[in-house]
Amino acid sequence: MAARMLLAWAVAAGPTPVPEAIRVCEQLVEVAGREHPMVLSDLAILRAMLGDIDTAHVLIDRAQTLTLERMRGRSPMLIVASAHASVELAAGDLGAAERELRAALDLARDIGLRENIAQTAARLSLLVVERDPDQAELLASLSREKAPAESVAAQALWRAATARVMASRNATSEAEHVAREAVGLVPTQMLNLRADLLAGLAELLEAGGDRNAAMPLIAETIALYERKGNLLSAARARSLAG
Repeated sequence: MAARMLLAWAVAAGPTPVPEAIRVCEQLVEVAGREHPMVLSDLAILRAMLGDIDTAHVLIDRAQTLTLERMRGRSPMLIVASAHASVELAAGDLGAAERELRAALDLARDIGLRENIAQTAARLSLLVVERDPDQAELLASLSREKAPAESVAAQALWRAATARVMASRNATSEAEHVAREAVGLVPTQMLNLRADLLAGLAELLEAGGDRNAAMPLIAETIALYERKGNLLSAARARSLAG
């Protein structure tokens, strides 16, 4: 069961194109006539990347139901809540995404998982920064404090969150520097994460009036999402190009 979960996560989060990742996860999802909720969660995220939000919701709801019925442990609930947040972000339901991220953060802190605390706090900070910069700053600081030195994702995400907080305080130059640090940490094999960070940097540059510098970053963002097959995010990135 654990091996199936790890393989599903690897193809969903890694450079495997979405159609192939879906095929692999569909082969892994059922074990001895029972669906694996963690694999369902990865399938939900992948379907959301294609823009198939209705199917993604069905899959993630099924994953949550099975987790509560069969597992009930905090770690599985954390994984599913994080995946649910990704689905809701894809759906554009920021309120639902925030609720799921807060649930995931509470679970991560209860368990004491530094990696999950760091990544979830950073994601939540990025989500709330426009509405509540002070809270976003606290979350970014928590992410920085907990981020394991060896975790590329956690190290990049706390920087991205910190950059957005700096930008909200009109510290534009400092924000750009930290955002570029975040991008520089992430290899191109981490397609979605690098694209997310590039999009964030491009938005900072545009907000600072430097559209010429932002445009090549937007082009790279689109190319990375397209390599993954993340059609929804690629379309949203194209909107940044005007």
